[in-house]
Amino acid sequence: QVADDPLYTRILVNDSTLADTSKAYAGTADMRYHWRVRAINTTGSSAYGSSWTFRTVPLPPEAPILITANYIEDFKGDSITLAWSPALRGEHYQLHISDNYRFEGPLVLNDSALTDTVRNVPVSPGSYYCWRVRAVGTGGAGPYSEIRNFKTFLAPPTLLSPEKDSIDLPTNLTLRWRRVPGATG
Repeated sequence: QVADDPLYTRILVNDSTLADTSKAYAGTADMRYHWRVRAINTTGSSAYGSSWTFRTVPLPPEAPILITANYIEDFKGDSITLAWSPALRGEHYQLHISDNYRFEGPLVLNDSALTDTVRNVPVSPGSYYCWRVRAVGTGGAGPYSEIRNFKTFLAPPTLLSPEKDSIDLPTNLTLRWRRVPGATG
């Protein structure tokens, strides 16, 4: 007999036709089963032997649902907070950030030790980022979430000279502004 409870009130297998000392059984993932055997002959049957238990492999976590909006327009700043929902059976999370949608080449960020569902990430101005996250649990790593992306914009240059609203300047002068990090021209 195979049951999913220790009192054998929900018997899943009750096979009294076996002539061998083994039986194939296909269970369900992430389940605890109880099993026992008794001997049978033409004069009757023995009592059941001691009951044993086994547990099938745990299911992997489900994919997290991303909370931070897809394609954030006009993002300005030096960091962004990425957030996702907790995943069923997830114990910790792995966050990937890439500069391309296929996550080819070295990753911008590969953090696999996250126990929270929020991560503040430093970013560079004038860059494009894609991100995804997956949960890891007792049953292994689950599937990745959908992929989302965002672009950071360069800050406008700060004008230095000539000063605002200057008057009576020579016709030949030099315009100056402050360099913008990440700008190539």
